[in-house]
This record gives sequence, structure tokens and C-alpha cells, in this order.
Amino acid sequence: RNEATVIAKVEAPGSHSVATWVGKRIDVHCTSLGKCLIAYLSPAEVERITSEHGLLRHNENTVVSLPELRRELARVRKLGYAVDDEEEELGMRCIGVPVFDKEGRVLAAISVSGTTEQIHEGNYEQIRERLLETARLISERLTLAAETR
Repeated sequence: RNEATVIAKVEAPGSHSVATWVGKRIDVHCTSLGKCLIAYLSPAEVERITSEHGLLRHNENTVVSLPELRRELARVRKLGYAVDDEEEELGMRCIGVPVFDKEGRVLAAISVSGTTEQIHEGNYEQIRERLLETARLISERLTLAAETR
């Protein structure tokens, strides 16, 4: 229904708890997971989703216009990952990557979330690279599982 749903969550011991839970529905226009899920849809489908669901402003950093969202989604496709830099919640930063099936369709997305103190310039690239590698491995395993059916 024009939102993303959290289907699994792992918390690092001793880390700042992020206000998500399995089953939580999140906006696709202002979260790294959501941007990954819609970045590869057709422009018409993105427009349908945003017109039906809207572009709710969570704070002053939230993407709230369709042209701005389109630019952000083009950036996701170009770079292969998405960022929520305090767009949904002030003080929080998330990096997400899409998980593809063997035909190149986005099946899901994975992300790392933390405070802006936890995810910063010093560890940003390492987190992004590990996410990309993890998503690649998940995609490979899903493809193998589909082929063995």
C-alpha cells in the first residue's frame, strides 16, 4: 500500500535503539529502504505512489516534492545505494541498498541505521561497502534457491 514494511531487524548490543520494529510501515520517499524499493520503478509508478500516499514532511530535511524525489531516485540508481540523512527523524542517518532478483528486479532492501554520531564520514564508506556486499550475497542465495525449486 505505497509504503515499505520492516520484515526483520537486528540491534547491535549496546547501540542506540532505533524506533523500528518488525511489521512497522515506513514512508518510501524519506527512508533509505523506501528509496531503494522505488528507485527502479517506472516514473509513472513513482508518481502513482506519491499521489496516492503523499510526501509527508517529517522535518525540514524531508523530500517533499516529486521533482526532488525523482532527482534523489536517479542518484540511488547511479550510485547503487540510498541515504536517509535525518529526513525521517532528526539525529538519525540510514544507508540502504537494494536486493535484486536474477532478472534485476528489486525484491527488498537492507539498511544500517544509527545516530549521526554513529554513522559519520569516518565509517560511512565501510558501512556502504559492507551493505553492498551483503545485498549481493543475499541476491545470489535467492537466485540459487529459486533455481533449485
